[in-house]
Amino acid sequence: MFTFLDNQLSGGGWSPMHYPLSDDIPETALSYKPLGGTVRVPEGRIEGSQTIFLSGEEITGEFLGEMKAIEQGVAAFPIAGLHAMVEP
Repeated sequence: MFTFLDNQLSGGGWSPMHYPLSDDIPETALSYKPLGGTVRVPEGRIEGSQTIFLSGEEITGEFLGEMKAIEQGVAAFPIAGLHAMVEP
């Protein structure tokens, strides 16, 4: 959760991600922390890389979908005070 919140770009979305398939590849050193409103990672697939490329739109959609699922889960199980926080 904090990984996503801490790396959100000023426009509201997230940068593309190169998800590593191994712990011992150079791509694990990529930083997704925004500096000056930008993230310095390759914008597309890295040829020969052992990563799965995920576009910024895909990352953003995944995160928003997970947040909606959390909201619906909390609303389905009212706990004193919490239910009122998610009521529209």
